[in-house]
Amino acid sequence: MRWGKNALGRCRYFAMMKPSERLPRRTMAIRSSRTRSFHLWSANPTDVPGFASIADLVRRASANPLRDITYLVRIALYNLLIGNCDAHGKNFSLIYRGTDIALAPFYDLVSTAVYPELAAKLSMRIGGEYRVDHIGKAELEGFAKDLGVRTRFVADELKGLVQTARDAQTEVAALPELQEYATLVSSMMDGWAKRVTISAPILLASRASHEPRDRS
Repeated sequence: MRWGKNALGRCRYFAMMKPSERLPRRTMAIRSSRTRSFHLWSANPTDVPGFASIADLVRRASANPLRDITYLVRIALYNLLIGNCDAHGKNFSLIYRGTDIALAPFYDLVSTAVYPELAAKLSMRIGGEYRVDHIGKAELEGFAKDLGVRTRFVADELKGLVQTARDAQTEVAALPELQEYATLVSSMMDGWAKRVTISAPILLASRASHEPRDRS
């Protein structure tokens, strides 16, 4: 397993390695770190945390809450756009590196919405809405309020993700290893485009903004 950064900021990814290949020092350091899932921080560990409670804990525990709130907003929007309905509270953790605490890298980033046998209902609601194809401007405004950030900050992050995907779309679709999955890839892109269209009205609130400032 290897860890890296992409447009989301923090993401862990997997790669095949030869038996003789050594893990990079950074990976070894992370492997020795400890993580704790957000649901274990609750007074009742059986409770499933939502974005509001996760954001609250990040602000109280993270060594860099502005950075980690940004990552939290970004991954929530990414999961929305790809149609990942299985992104639940247990997928979010804090990672300990010595005395520093941070939001742990993300995983299980899967487009579940392309599989008709799976429910099209988000595990964590966004702005009070669970239906993945019903998240529009009002729901994203509610999401911003839940996380204690400005609506235009959410709009900026959404705009950034959409633009990054558009820039990479042609290159990714042409990857040789994806050709046998062309139908599935097309379905994923259609779902992304549909959800971008539904959420697009909030982009009118977008402006240059680089940190999740408190609402005014």
